[in-house]
Amino acid sequence: MEYDIIPLPKRKFGNDITDIVPVRGLRSGGPYYTPGNVKEDRVYLVPVIVNIPEFSLGYDQVLEAVEEVCTVLKDYFRIRSEVIELGKSQVLSIADYSASSVHNLYYKLNEIKQELVRRGYREKLSNIAILVFTRSTAPQIKVTPYYVTKIVFGYKPISQVITEKAMANPKMSYTNIALGIFTKMGGIPWRLNKLMPSTDLIIGVGRTTLRYRRLSSRGEVVESQMGSVAIMRSDGVFKEARATVVRTKDELVNWIAENISRTINSFILKHALEEINVSIHYSGKKVSREEMESIEEVVEEIKRRENVRINVKIVHITDDIPHRLLCERYNMYPLSGFCWILSEQEAYITPLGASLVGSKVYYSFTGIPHTLKVTLVKTIGSLTPRDALIDSLHEIQSLTFMHLAGLNININEPVSTKYSRELAYLVKSLEITSKAIAVQPLATTTYDKLWFL
Repeated sequence: MEYDIIPLPKRKFGNDITDIVPVRGLRSGGPYYTPGNVKEDRVYLVPVIVNIPEFSLGYDQVLEAVEEVCTVLKDYFRIRSEVIELGKSQVLSIADYSASSVHNLYYKLNEIKQELVRRGYREKLSNIAILVFTRSTAPQIKVTPYYVTKIVFGYKPISQVITEKAMANPKMSYTNIALGIFTKMGGIPWRLNKLMPSTDLIIGVGRTTLRYRRLSSRGEVVESQMGSVAIMRSDGVFKEARATVVRTKDELVNWIAENISRTINSFILKHALEEINVSIHYSGKKVSREEMESIEEVVEEIKRRENVRINVKIVHITDDIPHRLLCERYNMYPLSGFCWILSEQEAYITPLGASLVGSKVYYSFTGIPHTLKVTLVKTIGSLTPRDALIDSLHEIQSLTFMHLAGLNININEPVSTKYSRELAYLVKSLEITSKAIAVQPLATTTYDKLWFL
């Protein structure tokens, strides 16, 4: 056994500013990339309140919060914003979380979308963010304002649901809301300062189990045949994601292999490569033999057809373990990037933790970060197992610092697995909600923006 410490990755912001701390980097350089439609025009914010019995927000209170978000968009992201007020239609209410109440909310939210078109915003829908203020609900409940908001608005205009939990800590929430808006519209707030040398393309595969409550009973239902593929560039920037819900394990295995094949093939053709290094990051259940065989088969087919060399490493990443790698020097807090290598196929790593930057120690969490277990499942091509495992640890460390859920939120997991698993969960949840309230679900299954965060 041996250990190593992987250094913090620097991130690049606008104006070639590099930093480790995102708030500081944005303050100094602004975002790395702003979409042309946003840069040339502005962001339009539409606040909507959804009240329920025993929970209500005043419009003045919400408008004050939205104005603060406008200030953050200007100061951190260098973009103009404007609040659109629609009068009475902006304050809605539901009696409960029954199918009939949420069904009525679906039509009221649709009316807001149509009202924006009537007011002349048809060509500016991609610049509009619907901010829905409502009460938080348990994730097992699918017939809620959160899910119906995603069904109605999808990714154009984008939407953001803001609950009382966010309102309880407004100063922190304003920056997170602004980052969410900017990112969902296609902005890139930051990227890794340097390309990851070990890979040209990262493919995250998410499979997850979803538990939800039926409206007609108190029991829970478990759904597990869902998956998604999130595609990252070697600078850590999200490129595209696809998601599906299937009925059998065989369908899911075939769908994952087909999408991996399509992703690798299109990347080779676009960049005219003779050799490509691909990393496939799995989360969720242990990777099955059928999945490995299907992936290996499609990779070999591309190699023969395109006459290219393809090196692939497939790793499984999970935090469902009891171990914590603590450091006595930092008051028994984990050291960021510390990894414990057990063999040429297995290691532990704590991506987030205490970091010494200059003379100051940064602590990423108030609690103890989870340790990730990394298992090398398979290599294809010229990579040795040990090199593949070490490269994977460096990728996981870098991609953990690429989260876009919030400026003040640290998630102890690489974006490759986090995004893919969350998208799979969301797409299945939207299917359940759509059926419950008898409306059409989102038609598309391929996304080039992070509207689902």
